[in-house]
Amino acid sequence: NGLVWYDPTEKPFRLCGFYWYERDRIFRRLPKESPWPLSEGVNILADRTAGGQVRFRTDSKRIVVRLENCAPGRMDHMPDTGMSGVDLYVGEPTRERFWSSLRRTSYEGALTYELMNVKTAGMRDFILNFPLYNGVKSIELGLDEGAAVEAPKPFAREQPVVIYGTSITQGGCASRPGMLSSNILSRKLNIEFLNYGFSGNGKCESELAEILGEIADPALFIIDCEANCAADPELFAKRLTAFIDILRRDHPAMPILVLTRIAYAREDAENADLCRRIQMNEVNRRWQDGDKNIRFMDGSKLL
Repeated sequence: NGLVWYDPTEKPFRLCGFYWYERDRIFRRLPKESPWPLSEGVNILADRTAGGQVRFRTDSKRIVVRLENCAPGRMDHMPDTGMSGVDLYVGEPTRERFWSSLRRTSYEGALTYELMNVKTAGMRDFILNFPLYNGVKSIELGLDEGAAVEAPKPFAREQPVVIYGTSITQGGCASRPGMLSSNILSRKLNIEFLNYGFSGNGKCESELAEILGEIADPALFIIDCEANCAADPELFAKRLTAFIDILRRDHPAMPILVLTRIAYAREDAENADLCRRIQMNEVNRRWQDGDKNIRFMDGSKLL
């Protein structure tokens, strides 16, 4: 139907959110092989593509996606559009607007879906966001034959922001991928975000600090894992200290933000307050010891 199919991992497209892609050639958020052992949960969730993006410019009047997810599966508390779909944004950096999202009706094999079909050609900037709670076996973009395709405009700064945490970080239960908090921030700031939210498994393990410490020169590292650690505050305190020690060994001056979870109605208020104080005290101690590149934010103040 007059379409040319492109591999969005190749130039001039820019693939974001998969730091180890050039080495492993798979859509995975952590390295395929590592000397640091992963828990079963983290290893499975690393194949979920939360935070993945393709950025590009084209004057094509049509944009079609051909997507094959890794698994059928669906969840009873999250829309399929967020779990397994992609969505498309259009506009100048920091001014992108939502255009459309892929809506699955079957769960086997590849699905071809038209994301845009307009009457007028013109060079536009696009972001395509990957699924939040499913993996991607393969993805192609179909554009009009003869349409120009260009590299996206540059980020405001080349260093990425790294965010580590829980299902809250991974995007549960966003209605579609563009509403993932790190994707919202990526658009607002025009900066790449590397999302390492692991639903139920963001437990502040030292192994994750060792792996994520391999990322070169992050603009900021956000630690947002309290929600998976609150059941054992004493263990959380030990793990948080060790986690930051490893990051500081690899990145002595990297800005670090320790973020507590947003409070919810059913939580144990006393336990939540203890976890909040653990994080605040850890940051204050390091600040007093001379680490001026670490900050604390009380998540309960965000809403």
